[in-house]
Amino acid sequence: MQQREAVLKLAAVCLGWAFATHACGENAPSSMRVVCAIEAPICARANANTNVTVVSRSHAGTRSQETLWSVPTWLRVARVTEAGETVLAETSQFNAVPHRVSRDFVVLQLWTEGVLSREIRLGDVLPTEADLSAVRKAGAWARHLGSERSNIARYLLVNGRTLLIDLTTKQLEVQ
Repeated sequence: MQQREAVLKLAAVCLGWAFATHACGENAPSSMRVVCAIEAPICARANANTNVTVVSRSHAGTRSQETLWSVPTWLRVARVTEAGETVLAETSQFNAVPHRVSRDFVVLQLWTEGVLSREIRLGDVLPTEADLSAVRKAGAWARHLGSERSNIARYLLVNGRTLLIDLTTKQLEVQ
């Protein structure tokens, strides 16, 4: 029952995704995406117009920003660590997947100080054939749930389980 509810929730997201990609195109991200750390003045700013993602620290006293690192590409940033060293990026809008998706499909990327440090593939988090079938039916692999703790990202997987990603250690845990 839990898996069925998760598939239905993801299917609803995919209907919205299908409309959005038809109207806007997957390669037409909003001009600016800003994601900030929970407990620190650290933000990742992805600018589609310049095709650059910058991680910076804000200084309240001077209202200035210090660039920590950047990459010459637009990232679909989901989380940034409290120290600003690592960014978690989703590879597709609404975590959608191609119709003929395989376990090798990259769903998430971890960028550390401007370098791609880890790619998380669909098979890393949804390894069974039943999982892959559920992903294909839903058209998406998960829904980002945010975080309850610093440096931890949470996703509701299509099979009803929860994925926790520790952005500091880069370890995955499926519950």
